[in-house]
Formats: sequence, structure tokens, C-alpha cells
Amino acid sequence: MGGLVLLILLSAGQTIRFWRESKRSPYYFLRRQAEQSMQTYSLATIGLMMTSLFVFMYIWQGPRDNVTRIALITSAKPVSVVAEESANQLLLTQPIEISAADVQPEVVVVRGTTFSSLSQNIGPTADQAADTPATAEPLLPAEFDQYEPQVQLTNNTSLSKLSFSTEVDDDLQALNPRRLFNEGYFKLYATFTYEEMADGMEWAWVWRHEGEVINGGNELWAYGDEGPGYVFLNPPEGFQPGQYTVEIWVNGQLMSQSNLFVTTDVAANN
Repeated sequence: MGGLVLLILLSAGQTIRFWRESKRSPYYFLRRQAEQSMQTYSLATIGLMMTSLFVFMYIWQGPRDNVTRIALITSAKPVSVVAEESANQLLLTQPIEISAADVQPEVVVVRGTTFSSLSQNIGPTADQAADTPATAEPLLPAEFDQYEPQVQLTNNTSLSKLSFSTEVDDDLQALNPRRLFNEGYFKLYATFTYEEMADGMEWAWVWRHEGEVINGGNELWAYGDEGPGYVFLNPPEGFQPGQYTVEIWVNGQLMSQSNLFVTTDVAANN
């Protein structure tokens, strides 16, 4: 219990620290970074408090009685051999009824396509399923499209391709950019440059893992018409193997999209 209390105090202290940084930092990206770190430590504090509560309740119950007690019945009679043979004979001669609902079809999965051994209509072959085209143009999730733009998009508005790195310099430039990372716990930056933006435009950023939305944000633009910028992700569960996609949207239009890959193969990065 003492160790849990110490961890709770440390985690709560980190939460207060990042809360102060989120309020005092003059830059948006630093405030965003502090807010996400504050959320991570606040969730850790809550988890530790719940764990301490369960440990305290378990200790409060006291030791359990694990002594096995057996009652001996001295007047019990053994089952008659004749009665047992009669019961077995009844089971062998009695017909068994099997309904169609009791029969489960054998299911075989081949390259993402499911086939049933009892189905008359087998459906598309594995090659046909592999050739089925996926949706090329992603959609902006509704939870990241909550603002009405105050300034219209121009033909000259542009965002560069995204560069991925675990560190950025003082000019918000990626240090040692790459697109292949090892799985694990780290903060990943997606940096870009923008031109002909205007304060009041709506912008959103979306992180996906294997096509599924895992993080993002949405607000009105307030960072001038040109310059560098970045978004970042530091998932509490760490980066898992697979493909990650980052999208930058402006006024509901996809302006930049790039992919990166996380792998368990260390040799692949050399």
C-alpha cells in the first residue's frame, strides 16, 4: 500500500506540473503536448487510486477459510449393477433427435474470405476478394469537423508532405526523419510547412492505425499565413506494428496525407 500511495503522489505531481505548463506556454503545439501528457498522468493517477482501493478492500476481508470439509454418509447404498446396465441399455436403444439448429457449419477462412461447408452459395473466390478495391478517398470523421470556417479556402493554400521523427528542433524541423519505426513507447512528430493559410480557417488532424481512427483534433486556424507546424502522438499503449496514417484537413478538404510503418523487425531499419 505504501508503494501505491507513493506512485499516486508522483503521478498526481506530474499531472499538476503539465497542467501548469498547458496554461503558461505561449505556443499552441507546446500547450497541446502538455495537455496530452497531463491526460496521460491523470488517467494513471485514477488507475492507481482504483488499484489501491481494490487492494485495501482485499486486505480488509481478512484471511479466508480454505479448510476442506467432507461429510461421510455411513448408511449410503451402492448403485445396483442391474440398474446401471438397464440405464446404459436405455441410452443405447433410445433414438437421438438432432435439429438443424444443433448442426454448426464448418467455417474456413482463406485470405480474408469466409466459406461455409454447408452453404450452397460459396460466394466470391479468394482472388476476387483480394482484387476488390478499397475506398481510395478517406472521409473526415464528424467528431473532427465541429467548427464552421470563417475564411474560405484559396487556390494557393497548400501544405507540404508530412515528415515523421521522434524529435524536432527549435525551428520545428524534423530531426532524422524516416517512415519506418520500431514498436514501443515514444512520441512521434509529424511536421509540415504551410502557405497561404488564414486565421479563421477550420483545420483538423487525424491519426489512423490500419485504417481505424485512433486520435485527432479540430480547431480554427490561428497561426498566420505561412510557416512550419507539427502534430504529434504519444499513445499510452505505445505504437503497435502496422501502418499509421496522418491526415491534415483544411475547411473539410484533405490537404496532406502521409503513411508510416511500425515493425517488430529490428533488422528492417538498418
